[in-house]
Parts: sequence; structure tokens; C-alpha cells
Amino acid sequence: MKNILFVVTSIHHIAEIDRKTGFYLDELAIPLKAVVDNGWNASIASIKGGEPPIEYKTLRPKNIRTDAQQWLLDDEFYFNKLRNSFSIKDVPNENYDAIFMPGGHGVMWDFKQNKILADLVTNFYDSNKIVAAICHGPAGLLASVSKKNNNPICSGKKVTCFTNEEEEKVGMTEIVPYLVEDELVKQGGLFFKKESRTPNCVVDGNILTGQNPESSYLLASALIDVLSL
Repeated sequence: MKNILFVVTSIHHIAEIDRKTGFYLDELAIPLKAVVDNGWNASIASIKGGEPPIEYKTLRPKNIRTDAQQWLLDDEFYFNKLRNSFSIKDVPNENYDAIFMPGGHGVMWDFKQNKILADLVTNFYDSNKIVAAICHGPAGLLASVSKKNNNPICSGKKVTCFTNEEEEKVGMTEIVPYLVEDELVKQGGLFFKKESRTPNCVVDGNILTGQNPESSYLLASALIDVLSL
């Protein structure tokens, strides 16, 4: 029985453009459903705890909603877990096998900036447990430094994330506090990307990353495959 910890943002508003934000719903719902469908356990945490905000407009109308979104909304057990997420400072002391960080623009203001998350990710990485992140979620890698060699955990690792080109196309380049692609490269990450909005999943050792929301199914499948070894 595997146990996966999901961590999402608590940021609900971008002051610079007076717009709602949060986490990208499919980037949580798709891998969460894959984990549960595989008979495994999942916990949901956020930076501050409580009910985390869903990224503006990512909850689709019911007639075009993904199966995973509808499952999460209908599943009383996991929807309640989401609405009552743990704060990362209060994550239960359980034997987790992986940490998974969905994106959404909210993470740009509270993932890299949070030492508790950085220490948590470092502990997973140094324990050879799976560290997975998608879209803007790899921002959660940026403050983590391995205690084994004092290098950023993404140094020398193949990684991907929401690219500079994709950020430009959604008009957020001048709004976000940094560009995740640039920061991963600065830390020695070996950056692999595909065309904008093209599914792309990169696996290097115990680090799994996905480029964009369209990569959610690929990354969920890779997570299941790696944990099943």
C-alpha cells in the first residue's frame, strides 16, 4: 500500500492584477484519482491549511468537465480532505512514498518562499522517495538543497515545467515574481520542453516533472509506474 502526499498553494489572489488564483484543479484531480484508483492512500496538504483556492476558471462547466474533476467533486471522502487540508507544518507523521505538487499560478507566491515546504521536499528527495511536480509546481523544488552534497536537488537532473513561452502566451511574464524555467536552469537543471501546451513528462531518478496542465495524465501514469516498481 503506497501513501502519497499532495501539496497545493494557499494563495487565492494576485494583487498586481487583482485576479483570483489558486491551484489548477486537473493537476490535482487527475493524479489523485490515479492514486486512489490504484488502491493507494493519499493525503492533501496546503501551505496554510484549510480549504485551498482553485485556480480561476479551471473548474470546467459540467458538460465538459474531466472525469477526474467530477470524481473529486463527487467523492465525499477526498473532497472533504481537500476542503480541510492539512497545513504543511501539521502534516501527519506518516510513512509517505511520494510528494506531488500541482501547479497553478498561486504557487509562484508561496512554494519557493516557504522553508517548511523546502525542508519537506529535501527530506523526500534525500530519502530516495518520489518528488513529483507539474506546470508551476516545480517551484516547490527551487528552495530544496540536498543534505548529501549541498546542491540544489534539481542540479544535474532532467526537469520540465510551465515554460517561458507558455508564460508569455498567458500574459503573466511580467506579473509572476520569477520564471520557473529560468530558475531551474540557474540551479543546474537540464531543461527539457516541448511546444507550448504539448503534453510532456520528464523522469530522472526520483524526480518526476510535467510541463503543463495537458501533461497531467502523463505524469500521473509515470507516478503510478515508478511507485509500482
